[in-house]
Amino acid sequence: SCRIEDDVTQNTKEPQNKFAAFTQQGNEKVNFPKAFEYLFNRYYELKDAPVKNRNTAEDSPYTDFRFHSQLMEADNGDKAMLFPVIKGNKVIGLMIGLLEKEETYLRYYEIAATYDQYSFAVNSFQKLADKYSGVNSRGIVGSGSNTDIPEIIVGPPRGGGGMYFPPYDGGGG
Repeated sequence: SCRIEDDVTQNTKEPQNKFAAFTQQGNEKVNFPKAFEYLFNRYYELKDAPVKNRNTAEDSPYTDFRFHSQLMEADNGDKAMLFPVIKGNKVIGLMIGLLEKEETYLRYYEIAATYDQYSFAVNSFQKLADKYSGVNSRGIVGSGSNTDIPEIIVGPPRGGGGMYFPPYDGGGG
């Protein structure tokens, strides 16, 4: 009877709600940068709050999802990508999109400068931002879509076996 009870218990688990944006559709691979951007913007849309982007930020900081790191995957299945926080034309920080708990929990937060790859990532994003957002020799401002900007390769945090990026203010959500 214990085995039958175990089978019933296993079959009555509630299905886990994964984010559709991170689910493969047919033969198409998941576009993680676009999915992170979509869900970030969707959160603000649902909260009826304005989201800052490169077109609306003026002199306020914003996360620019055109630039991103490679997808980092932890042994437990968690996935993460880094994105630059930009103010004016300067990269002033790093935002992480972190997909956890079997792809059922998503959070974003700014990363503290204590992350061992912080300076490398900020400098790499700045180089990309200078190249793809600047004015070219013909006086045309580069736009750069997510598809034509190369990702930067950043090492995950060292030690611990998990993927822990220190939060800037201890928050996230």
